[in-house]
Formats: sequence, C-alpha cells, structure tokens
Amino acid sequence: MKRLLSLAALVLLATTVHSKTYKWVDENGSIHFSDKPYSQGAKEVKVQRTGISV
Repeated sequence: MKRLLSLAALVLLATTVHSKTYKWVDENGSIHFSDKPYSQGAKEVKVQRTGISV
C-alpha cells in the first residue's frame, strides 16, 4: 500500500512541472507556439493546465 501511495505521489508531482510557452507570428503570418523563444517578437503566453499528462 505504501508503494502505491508513493507511486501516486510521484505521478502527481510529475504533472505539476511547468514550462514556459512562447507564441510568435512569422513573416508569412503563421502563428507558432514553442517552449523556446525562436524570434525576437516571441511573447510568453499562459496556458491553462488540465493536470492530465499523457
């Protein structure tokens, strides 16, 4: 039972890891999202997390 609780705690902790998300528009007008700001015009955006990780 302790092993199961430990595993459940690890899974919950793993889903709380946050990364930054950036959005920018290229010269063709296409919108891009990434975890790295590839452009000078990239702006950090807030993404609503569901708490579900696949």
